[in-house]
Amino acid sequence: MRRDGDAPKRSLRRRWIKVSLIAIAALLVLVLLPLGLILYPTLKPYPKTDFQAAASQAERNRQDLAHLRRLPEVERSFTSETRAAYGRALDAIEQRAGELDRAGMAMATAKAVALADNGHTNIIGMAGDHGFNAAPIRLGWFSDGLFVIAAADNLRHLLGGQILGTNERPTKALVEALRPYVGGPANLSKEFVPNFLISPELLHAAGLADTASSSTFDIRAADGSMRRAKLAALPASQAPLSGNFWPKRHLSPVAPVAGAAEWRHVLDGVALPLYLSRPGGELLAYLSGAGPALCPDQPDERQGTGLGIPVSIGHARRCR
Repeated sequence: MRRDGDAPKRSLRRRWIKVSLIAIAALLVLVLLPLGLILYPTLKPYPKTDFQAAASQAERNRQDLAHLRRLPEVERSFTSETRAAYGRALDAIEQRAGELDRAGMAMATAKAVALADNGHTNIIGMAGDHGFNAAPIRLGWFSDGLFVIAAADNLRHLLGGQILGTNERPTKALVEALRPYVGGPANLSKEFVPNFLISPELLHAAGLADTASSSTFDIRAADGSMRRAKLAALPASQAPLSGNFWPKRHLSPVAPVAGAAEWRHVLDGVALPLYLSRPGGELLAYLSGAGPALCPDQPDERQGTGLGIPVSIGHARRCR
């Protein structure tokens, strides 16, 4: 049998439950609504474009520029000043759209996109031998400089040599000259310098080489002697990339692709630790680009693109 005094208690309990639920709902609105407003510009996908297949390189270039003009809609790293500079940069590129080849377009747009100054937002895939020509050497950074770590068999005498300069420019000056083409911290830009230096056509597009067909390297050999090697570029042996290629991958003598048997590596004949001898290992997966990358999502390929190189947009958003 219920006592009359229980009714007020039950009413008070229901009232507290109701007030608590209202308070929780209000708190969720106060927290989630601003959070959603903050995150939406970051998480929304890159605007889709629908272009017909281009009939010329100039048309492809203009399609790419039209696509890139949407970047500020999703890239929040732009300031009002850099957003305006980005627009002016694209305008200047459009004036030359009819004369730019693929390398020229890639380097010009890379410099424009880097104005966002976000290490996660860049034109990616800019690497010699991946859709762009390359001299028959591969380079790697060490604490005391940039060195030849792999070379074609007929250039094995260059292995272990330090790259002091390329095309009459000191290596330090080239690092600075290539800095504007990669957004984010300076050490990230420096990391990718070997990708640019081995490709005469990328250097030529940046105004750092007189020709797109060869480069001249000033090298200090392991015995201390000085050498100047003019190396003709070879056509790209691998398809254009849809992600970043980290030059550290060349630190392993394990060939990244089939058909590389004619190459020589500074570690040839050296007993390797497992992490360098097993391409399926974690380090090699990272060095191959399967690990952390600037853009982990799959690129959103579109028809009619002339550039053929995706743009990374933030570390958690879709690439073009």
